[in-house]
Amino acid sequence: KDMALAFGGSVVSVAAAGAMLKSFARAAMEAEESENRLAAAVRRRGASLGTTTEQLKAFASQLEASTRFSDDAIQKAQAVLLRFDEIDASNLNEVTRATLDFAQATGQDAASAAVALGKSLLVPGEAMRALKEAGITLTQSQQDLIDKWNGMGQSAKSVDLIIGLLNKTVGGEAANSAKTAAGGVDQLANAYDNLKETLGGGLIGDLTAVTNAVKVLDAILKNPLG
Repeated sequence: KDMALAFGGSVVSVAAAGAMLKSFARAAMEAEESENRLAAAVRRRGASLGTTTEQLKAFASQLEASTRFSDDAIQKAQAVLLRFDEIDASNLNEVTRATLDFAQATGQDAASAAVALGKSLLVPGEAMRALKEAGITLTQSQQDLIDKWNGMGQSAKSVDLIIGLLNKTVGGEAANSAKTAAGGVDQLANAYDNLKETLGGGLIGDLTAVTNAVKVLDAILKNPLG
């Protein structure tokens, strides 16, 4: 009986350890995917972008520390924003911060908010609809001006106008939300996810070794007296 209990306990322990290792590895792989997506976006823009993947990752970490958004989510938003040539090193950080405020104010995830802002730069009439979600009423003359700038290849001016309106209306939303009880819970979850990513990083380096070790344990538990 004691042996059976010990055997059962070992099975549960191995199962729990396996689930934990799987969770760590998955977190590390998701983080790696976000970083690779951002790196690819930076490469597409080339040297003219004026910033590096490492610098953008560092800024994402800074924003994670003061908002409810994870660095992975922020990196995904940065990668989306880099699709638009009007956004470069001169305004990317400001646009990223405004994107998080917009996302927080409208209940969107960071990447979706980045897509919405990007569309407002490219699609005639889109800015009015997108900003309305954040409680910003864009006048027809402002929309016409944005469309005019976009048509003349001066979309950088549209970026300045839209970000200025966002800062005036929802600026600080992401940081303020992090100071609430719910925000504290999200920040704790982000910190735990970062820990899992760090620990999981060592696992995904050689999953073959981990897999073989699990197989050996499985074989031993199936035939403990063998």
